[in-house]
Amino acid sequence: MRYYIVPRDAGRKAYQLFSEGRMDEAEALLEEREDVRGTEDGTDVLRSVEEFESALVELDESAKGSELEVALVEPIHRALRSAREAVGDRDFWSWLSLSRRIVRDTIVRRHDEDGRFPKAANFGLGSPAEGLCWRAYFRAEVTADGEAADYELARRGTQDFWRSHVLRLTYSGCRHFVRVWVDYCYPNGRARFSVSDIRELQKRVLRSYAVRPFELMDERELIQLLDSLSEGLERRV
Repeated sequence: MRYYIVPRDAGRKAYQLFSEGRMDEAEALLEEREDVRGTEDGTDVLRSVEEFESALVELDESAKGSELEVALVEPIHRALRSAREAVGDRDFWSWLSLSRRIVRDTIVRRHDEDGRFPKAANFGLGSPAEGLCWRAYFRAEVTADGEAADYELARRGTQDFWRSHVLRLTYSGCRHFVRVWVDYCYPNGRARFSVSDIRELQKRVLRSYAVRPFELMDERELIQLLDSLSEGLERRV
């Protein structure tokens, strides 16, 4: 699939121009430095991007903050899941976040800081896990069961939970564990533990992951392991 990127140096320069209110200069720079990657197989990521943008137009205008972030999970994943080459390229996420105006405006809306332009990381210019579009997409991707996405599960949990206890960590590549982990911490969407206890449990999980093959454990075994690791923590539900 043919897809588009912006080199990281150009992305950072454009971001600086946007943050200074020099919108026309930033957009001109992005257009000038845009490049193409991917396989020339007759398909183009633009159709998928436009599908996502159409969904953005339909979003509830009152949605803000983490509510808006959750609302992005399903549409971005539905639109881009077939664009495997693109979603694996961090420069694609910078292009999507900076060059596509409605996407850029949505990131500004999500991370509005009293009129100040959001931090560069939210546009995919830092660690991938900090970019809003990347985060929203991979919330659905790491909870998918094979080809079946579970958007209800992907919508559970707080932003801090996903950033700090899923997407940044090594076990995020073990999808069946991530599904169990999210459901265990947020059964029916309600937090089982306090924030501090989830942090403590995550530390115990990481230590266990270093010596146990989560990939070879089934759901029952993983739940038993989490029950054991969470001993001494207060359960809310």
